[in-house]
Amino acid sequence: MHHSVTRVAPARMLLVATTLVFSCLSPVHAAEPTQSIMMPKAGKSLLLDAQQQGDALYVVGERGHILKSTDNGNTWRQAQVPVAQMLTAVHFVNDQLGWAAGHDGHIVHTADGGQTWVLQRDGLKAQAVLNEQRLKAARAELKRLQILQRRERQGEDVTAELANGLYANGFDSDEPLSVDEQLEEASWQVSSAQERLQGPSIAPPLMDIRFADQQRGWASGAFGSLLSTTDGGKTWVDRSADVGNANNYHLNAIVAFADGTVVIGGEAGFLAYSHDGGASFNVAELDSEATIFDLIATDDGSVIVATGLRGTTFRSQDRGQSWEALSPGVDYSLAGGAMRGDNLVLAGAGGSIAISEDGGDSFRQYILPTRSSLSQAVVIGENQFLLVGQGGIHRFDASASTAK
Repeated sequence: MHHSVTRVAPARMLLVATTLVFSCLSPVHAAEPTQSIMMPKAGKSLLLDAQQQGDALYVVGERGHILKSTDNGNTWRQAQVPVAQMLTAVHFVNDQLGWAAGHDGHIVHTADGGQTWVLQRDGLKAQAVLNEQRLKAARAELKRLQILQRRERQGEDVTAELANGLYANGFDSDEPLSVDEQLEEASWQVSSAQERLQGPSIAPPLMDIRFADQQRGWASGAFGSLLSTTDGGKTWVDRSADVGNANNYHLNAIVAFADGTVVIGGEAGFLAYSHDGGASFNVAELDSEATIFDLIATDDGSVIVATGLRGTTFRSQDRGQSWEALSPGVDYSLAGGAMRGDNLVLAGAGGSIAISEDGGDSFRQYILPTRSSLSQAVVIGENQFLLVGQGGIHRFDASASTAK
């Protein structure tokens, strides 16, 4: 009855077309997070995300690397970071406050513009606590279902109570499962939770992190992982069950805004949106099952672009409720991008770059000369872009390049 599927969790989905595959199912974990290693060529390592905040640029990637530039990307300084795991995403809300998230569910935080970083969430310890909570909940549900089974056999109608169970929907069916079927599922969930507690904690990697303001933030990740905070990251609450993601699709990207808009994009074209700060979510209707790798938005959230597998790209102008298809003209998968006004840049596998100057209505296509796969882009000037991915940091001048 149980529906356990083994899948590979991506590293912010850069690298669908490369040999880089990151699995969270059989990693080797240290007992405690270790420091990232200071490396003279960290800027050439695999980097997965980038952000511009004020006069500073930040990039993050493998081995816990975080680098900062204050001269528009000409020179970089590596920060000391209290984790050595892959960091997949970085987000600053102002010149001082920033967060980065990544593998093992770790979240690091800076309050001084990236000069120093602290481990704000130890994902492995948090996962151990979550595993205990899930075992407790599974045992409670098993006991409840056993009582319902006895009552049903005595002739009572327990249909309404069955419909409210943890496993009522049966994953692949709109019809509520019978009490016997739910009991089977509950028994398996108890056994599975017990097995997880007996071994070392394995935490799904986080793929993206975004704050609406200094206090309200979100982090999304593999296997349907979703976390939220209302105290600047001091505590994180598991919200994985609240977005209608019954198949536990990887949640690769998230954006959040001060007005309460939250949009989440992920595997198999999954898109969910909230207009009340995450109190409730709706699943958007998208005419595609292509995986979404990134969400790109204007500062106020009035325009949101979702991009992903094989260049599939959509735009929403009603805060995630409805989406229209765009045509970036790229056959490769697009892993990330940036918007500044009507300027939109998308970047992805094989060095693919698509640039729009009208908010996505039309695009020009380019190929990075090195053809390195790209994971993220930042607009740093007119026709000037900072790109990160394989080979680290790349600068790209569209005015000096020939469009395809």
